[in-house]
Amino acid sequence: MTLQKLPQQNAAGLNDQQANIRELENLFDNEEQESSTRIAAPIADFRRELQNLRARRYLCDVLLKGTEDGSFGIPCHRSILSAHSEYFRTMFLSGMKEARQEVIQLHNISRDILSKLVEYCYMADIPINGSNVQPMFIAAKFLNMTPVVDACWEYMEDHIDVRTCLTLYCFADSVAHKNSALAVKAKSLALKHFVALSQGAEFLEMPKYTVQCILHIDCL
Repeated sequence: MTLQKLPQQNAAGLNDQQANIRELENLFDNEEQESSTRIAAPIADFRRELQNLRARRYLCDVLLKGTEDGSFGIPCHRSILSAHSEYFRTMFLSGMKEARQEVIQLHNISRDILSKLVEYCYMADIPINGSNVQPMFIAAKFLNMTPVVDACWEYMEDHIDVRTCLTLYCFADSVAHKNSALAVKAKSLALKHFVALSQGAEFLEMPKYTVQCILHIDCL
């Protein structure tokens, strides 16, 4: 009787072993899927670490200098600059001599503005105010940093008033086009308040080019 039951017991044991193997295979499959799960690190932490590397001059491979820089400069990483500026990307990936230079002088950008633009490349944040918005716009446009250019336009459009409309009209007309949203808004304010504006001290102290821009506005 015992010999007759052995095959059945062996078959049952084999089935149990196969079931255990399948269970282990499923377990390993699940572990493999979990191990390949993408971990999204906070972008702010990533940027902060890059900024810390720059602050300590770790792995920096280029030094930028503005108009007022003497022996000092702004340490940077070419890869970070290239990721945010088409100007630098073209420079570093081309056969230009600047692609191999350790120090790059930017004669048309002040150190203060250049420092803020570099800060933006690392932290995606830039302080814009009435004093720096125009030189910031010009520098960002030169470096092909479109998000900063757009932010400057938006700031000027949001902060235009009777006190700034004449200056902003001439600025918009000189760097863009007189039909731009900024120029149109500034022109409307200038036409509305021109009599009062023309009697103010600011109007009398304006550069010749600015006055010529105003006098060429239609309907005056």
